[in-house]
Amino acid sequence: MFFYADLHIHSKYSRATSKDCNLEQLAIWAQKKGLGVISTGDFTHPAWFNEIKEKLVEDGNGAFRLKPEIEKQIFKTSAPVRFLLSVEISTIYKKGDKTRKVHHVVFVPDMKAAGNFRDKLGAIGNINSDGRPILGLDSRDLLETTLEAGEGSYIIPAHIWTPWFSVLGSKSGFDSIEECYGDLSDQIFAVETGLSSDPEMNWRVSKLDKFRLVSNSDAHSPSKLAREATVFDTSPDYYSIMNALKTGNGYVGTVEFFPEEGKYHEDGHRKCNVCLSPEETKKLNGICPVCGKPMTIGVLNRVCELADRNFNNTYKPDTAGKVFSLVPLPEIISEIMQVGPASKSVTNEYERLIRKYGSEFSILREVPVEDISKDSPLLGEGISRLRTGKVIKHAGYDGEYGVIRLFEDSELVKKNFINLKLDIDIPKSLPKPATAKLPEAYLTAPKAETQPTAEASKNEPQKKSDLDKFQKAAVENTHNRLLIIAGPGSGKTTVLTRRIAYLIKKTGVPAEKFLAITFTRRAAGEMRERLHKLLPDNAEHINIHTFHSLCLSILKENYEKAGLSNDFKVISEQEKTLYKEEEITKDMLVFDDLITFTVKLFEDYPEIAQTYQERFKYLSVDEYQDIDENQYKLIKHLAPDNGNICAIGDPNQAIYGFRGGSSKFFNNFQQDYPDVEIINLKNNYRSTESIVNASNQMIETYNIVSKYDRPHEKITIHTAPTDKAEAEFIVSTIENLIGGHSFFSIDSDRTSGEKTDYSFSDFAILYRTSSQLKPLLEALKRSGMPFVKLSDDLLCDRKPVLNLLKSLTDDEPVLTQLEKAEKDYKDEIEDYIFKYLKELVQNIENRKDFIHEVSLVKECDTLDERADRISLMTLHASKGLEFNCVFVAGLEQGIIPLYRAETPEAIEEERRLLYVGMTRAKQRLFLSRAIKRHVFGVSKNLEISPFLAKIESDLLAYSKFERESQEKENSSQLSLF
Repeated sequence: MFFYADLHIHSKYSRATSKDCNLEQLAIWAQKKGLGVISTGDFTHPAWFNEIKEKLVEDGNGAFRLKPEIEKQIFKTSAPVRFLLSVEISTIYKKGDKTRKVHHVVFVPDMKAAGNFRDKLGAIGNINSDGRPILGLDSRDLLETTLEAGEGSYIIPAHIWTPWFSVLGSKSGFDSIEECYGDLSDQIFAVETGLSSDPEMNWRVSKLDKFRLVSNSDAHSPSKLAREATVFDTSPDYYSIMNALKTGNGYVGTVEFFPEEGKYHEDGHRKCNVCLSPEETKKLNGICPVCGKPMTIGVLNRVCELADRNFNNTYKPDTAGKVFSLVPLPEIISEIMQVGPASKSVTNEYERLIRKYGSEFSILREVPVEDISKDSPLLGEGISRLRTGKVIKHAGYDGEYGVIRLFEDSELVKKNFINLKLDIDIPKSLPKPATAKLPEAYLTAPKAETQPTAEASKNEPQKKSDLDKFQKAAVENTHNRLLIIAGPGSGKTTVLTRRIAYLIKKTGVPAEKFLAITFTRRAAGEMRERLHKLLPDNAEHINIHTFHSLCLSILKENYEKAGLSNDFKVISEQEKTLYKEEEITKDMLVFDDLITFTVKLFEDYPEIAQTYQERFKYLSVDEYQDIDENQYKLIKHLAPDNGNICAIGDPNQAIYGFRGGSSKFFNNFQQDYPDVEIINLKNNYRSTESIVNASNQMIETYNIVSKYDRPHEKITIHTAPTDKAEAEFIVSTIENLIGGHSFFSIDSDRTSGEKTDYSFSDFAILYRTSSQLKPLLEALKRSGMPFVKLSDDLLCDRKPVLNLLKSLTDDEPVLTQLEKAEKDYKDEIEDYIFKYLKELVQNIENRKDFIHEVSLVKECDTLDERADRISLMTLHASKGLEFNCVFVAGLEQGIIPLYRAETPEAIEEERRLLYVGMTRAKQRLFLSRAIKRHVFGVSKNLEISPFLAKIESDLLAYSKFERESQEKENSSQLSLF
């Protein structure tokens, strides 16, 4: 069976799409266009997926059609339109020191595979905000996820040449399909050419010879269906189409836009009205002759760059099909009538022709020209010229669609008068924009401004030869008592791990004699990883613990003398509430009990403490400024006055006073160990000079010096009228810095579209209190960008998770109960957390053990490491992390500093907390405030944070949030700076 298929479209749930993109209208327009098969698009969106399940029925072999009662209402005659399940996925991620932005069309054969795929993606990113989800996921991992969804699932890379969002795009793509999909690239068997290229262009690149070429409309409204299509001669079902693309059996070819009509065909700058050929662009080094900024490099230029065959070469690979180049019928009618293609007169004439001749493809390709000419001589002549390729071309560029014409102006004198020239030479192209004809002065190419490369900007861990004098002194210090003051970005972990490695090599002391204590499992893991690189043969023998894991191991070895049984359990305060009163025993210890019991054990049995002093001859303690009274006592038992101890930390980052932490122990270290040697690490290798200087001024310390030797920006202080406007500013700025995460962002001028190397994981949004969360979450969800709310809080501290755990019974398997509860908690517990819980329960036999395991899980433990997302976290949770771009929200009196901070000591801790937040930033720092903010349901006008008063204005750039009406663009845009 011969049919046309359009397999890349969108629903009304995608951004910038028509509200008419429902299944009925898509089917109606598919029939008008002459399509036999279309895709559903957007099946990952929950509302659209429900609509698909409600309105479609299986038609065999993976194809679907509208339910009979719906078909009966909208179709009187003709064969039904069939649907295939598909969705376009946008992936934005870092690979090879470059931000990649690649779009993919995913196909699945049935509802079960679609559900599996949705579940897997829901655990990774936000699939509910946009019909075309945006994920921070490597393309290779997306392909793997697709293959795992169900047998027969596959991916076709979308519009492979589009500059910003494609596998081979000039802005953020790769140089080959293999480079993008890695070891799974052999699972790719077809690629989509896109509107700005045609098969002949793709045949110039031999790397693409093995792929079948497909063309689709990427329609955002029903009337735009079939702008491009793929032609088959096989059964109109899922597996036959897949087989045709894999083997060529049943694959006929493609219906194409003239590539010049695509909006990224040639190079240029839309704002400057500059459109250039690849040759002209090369002369100018890619720089716009009007504004001096890099131009958008089009598809033709990019194809030339990767081509290894001459463009005059007529070679066709074995995978090649037939090529049919068409102009949409409404555009032909529009040209003849000299009115807009969406005008009522064009619409009426289009509908009349469809009623008479059957479908648009029939008119453009099959109906005899003589028959059409009897009805409309001009239309007949136009279609004759179209079928013989006699068209006038004006290439599109930088988001501006090109124009394909069939008549010269002189042939269409006035609307009611025709002067048709039947024997003319049709020019190959229309004149380019005026500024494309370059003045002589521009023939010498201007040079682009020097920008730091991603490689240069990346702060790699220092090699030993790169240690500065302060770091070297600390690493090679063999004194038994050492205190290291390590400011932010000073290489604290580098120094601590290299000192341990140095001592093991220098002294010959066995690795098992060394103990390092950290506060978090994340820090312990990082330390362990670095030591494995430094000491591959000895690292596994070094003892690396958090305070709690160390005490747990000590109590397990000495449980009887600690007054415990050998099967004692560790639970959280929240978990304790899940047990019945009679179930609670003395062998159930909460976290803080671990340290308390261990200290008491050492106090009651000094000889036990001495055995651990002998076992751990060398003690290193990280983040010493945050220890509390019990942790201090534990350290003193392990390292008495004559012990070997190295403490490292920064009093300016002491932020845990609310839970008993105190920098007094750091400040009193010299009293505890009078012969201590003190080394101050003064150089910050993380942050730019402006960030270091501003944070120094804010906290009134001046001993930290920036060693970041790259160009840097001022710190942005943004004032928004409301907390919602503040959140919108943050989200819009991230879009801008990424360079746009969608065609909508680029084409609406929401972003500059200029080259950046930021991906989602480069951004952190830091907030002080949960009262700030609602507008931030709403803005991020609306944007569709992937994000995750991170914290070091226990998972069961969250009320919905606690309620879920309380609801579990012993009546049926826990996994079954989780699967049933997932729907009820969909709005309260994220997909990725449910995914984690379902994986966790696989190896657990009963409810009690499962609850115990969950009580040990922190929110950050549930993350899929493959995902690339924006981090939304509290200032406290950001401790120890770093990001290229940091936003600190809520710089207001009452938020930072928090309203509860009433004493001078509490206010100073708030100041240190802001210092921690500011110094997480490597390259860009944004400090924002809202004039009016909702706090616990009350709208308040808040003054700017007094902490900012100390920062010199020369380091700052001020911005306000404004919405500006733009008559030319008929859109609104953020005025950021």
